[in-house]
Amino acid sequence: MQPNKTLKLFISYRSTDSAKVDPLVHRLRSLGFQVWQDKDSIPVGQDWWEAICEGIVGCDVFIFMLSEESVKSFACLAELSYAHELNLPIIPFVIEGQWTYNAPGKHDIKFWSDIPQELRESRAQFLFYEGVSFVDKLKQGMDILLAKKMPRLPAAPPPDPRHATDATNNVTVIYDEAYDFAYRGELEHAKKLFRKLIRQNDPIFGAISLEWVQVIDEYKRICDMALRSSTRKIAQAQWNTYKAGFPKKFFEGIFDPRSLQETFIRERIAAQKAEAERLAAEKAEQERLAAEEAERERIMAQEAEEERISREQAERDRITAEKAEREHAARTRQEEEQRRQREAPGARRVLLMATGALVGFVALALGLSAWSQSGGLSVEDQAIPAAALTPMARNADWTPLERDLNGVTMVLVPAGCFDMGSDDGASDERPVHEICFDEPFWIDKYEVTNAQFADFGGQAGRSSNWKGADLPRERITWFEAVTFCELRGARLPTEAEWEYAARGPDNLVYPWGNAWNPDNANWAGTSPDQTFAVGSFSQGASWVGALDMSGNVREWMSSLDEDYPYSDNHESNSDTSSLRVLRGGSFLMSAGSLRSADRSRNFPDVDDYLGGFRCARSY
Repeated sequence: MQPNKTLKLFISYRSTDSAKVDPLVHRLRSLGFQVWQDKDSIPVGQDWWEAICEGIVGCDVFIFMLSEESVKSFACLAELSYAHELNLPIIPFVIEGQWTYNAPGKHDIKFWSDIPQELRESRAQFLFYEGVSFVDKLKQGMDILLAKKMPRLPAAPPPDPRHATDATNNVTVIYDEAYDFAYRGELEHAKKLFRKLIRQNDPIFGAISLEWVQVIDEYKRICDMALRSSTRKIAQAQWNTYKAGFPKKFFEGIFDPRSLQETFIRERIAAQKAEAERLAAEKAEQERLAAEEAERERIMAQEAEEERISREQAERDRITAEKAEREHAARTRQEEEQRRQREAPGARRVLLMATGALVGFVALALGLSAWSQSGGLSVEDQAIPAAALTPMARNADWTPLERDLNGVTMVLVPAGCFDMGSDDGASDERPVHEICFDEPFWIDKYEVTNAQFADFGGQAGRSSNWKGADLPRERITWFEAVTFCELRGARLPTEAEWEYAARGPDNLVYPWGNAWNPDNANWAGTSPDQTFAVGSFSQGASWVGALDMSGNVREWMSSLDEDYPYSDNHESNSDTSSLRVLRGGSFLMSAGSLRSADRSRNFPDVDDYLGGFRCARSY
């Protein structure tokens, strides 16, 4: 609806109906209508009844708010009579709660007999409040009335209704009018009528009227203070004391015909806004100074970082040289072992390739009695089960197998294929693609512990955040993890190996299955928020028997953080600065981050208490 914004509406209503009338007035004003309402349209100092009569004369449409109280109000009836004499368009508006539906389903009101004669003569259709649709119906009614172009008739203003009760001794009528004038803001006239009831010493209305006079005097006193800048703050403090005396037994809410509370609220909001602007200006200045200080610190930090990078590069060069020396020694030992195995009688060997690196020979289960009789087989001489060489089609086709390799329990991961990645996760898990392993490989059953790290002489720049022997070793950089695994004659797993060991050919969502189980891992919902001893959640084992592949600490992979599909290009030990992948999630992460396909990453020189590792080993 597009209202005529020059259209002026006069609202005639009983003050006791304010709670229902005020929202309607607010709605009409929000739509652009000019609405005259006595509580906020009478200028300070002007006579109340004179202002009302001028408001009626100046309006385009007169709206009479019908209620059981308004049809008995001297003031409301005087306003209606004057509008009728002026021949103004009049719309009777039955407010909420003043009507019902009768048996035939039509609108009905209980006080038809009290409807003023002016409304009966007009034969105008009443508007009944039925929610926000009243706006369109009101507009239609006004359009119809205004289209008639009814001429204005000359009429003298009716007598001041404040004097309507001067000659009556009906205490109920006097109290009703005094109550109405009080809520209209005609405080002196209301006091006059209340004093009349006090003088009559009426047993019902006398004491109530005395309290009314006290309320009006206190309200006027606060209003007077609120008008003066020197006492406005005092008025606000007095207002809080005044409000504490409400509600009264003879009316609900707070007596506030001049809307002092709204005024105080607006002033408080304005003061808060000014204070917020002041604080914002102070904050901007502090931020400017802080930015200057931060820039100075950045320059100093950059210089310190450049020095740190230089030192770290020198350390990495040293580690690389030591690694090359260890690899040379390992190859020498491996070649000697291969020579010894070739010379051993009765043994059939199978040469296996895993992740593209030649790592050794493994004896099959033939001719083993000679070694048994001579004191038993070393770990490296133990046979691979034939099933491990046959690609697995289902997780259930494999029975977990573990061995003690150099003092560390590792589990065997058989040959097979799986779908790497997930369409249900983040974009870095796509596209889903098939990865196959032609040979089996070993992976640690448990995450590397503090005890294991110490036993093998592991070296790290910082100690673990939690010191327990069976707790996973954290605060470890990627470089330190790589070096430790090499001390064991092992390496970090690739992320393809790790995910296959966690999911298997069945492509499980979690190591234990496709449904999340909060009891199967140390995660964000586990208390307390810290690492647990490795293997604490045996029910969360993967299909090959590896534990803690979900939660506890996320684990360094050998792989670079590159887009899928996975390939050999994801593996490079010569790149010492790019992001590296971590898998498995940690004790501070939610279920989504503990999915076996989830990927996270960090710079290789970062050591935090969320990250640990486990080692792998090729055949």
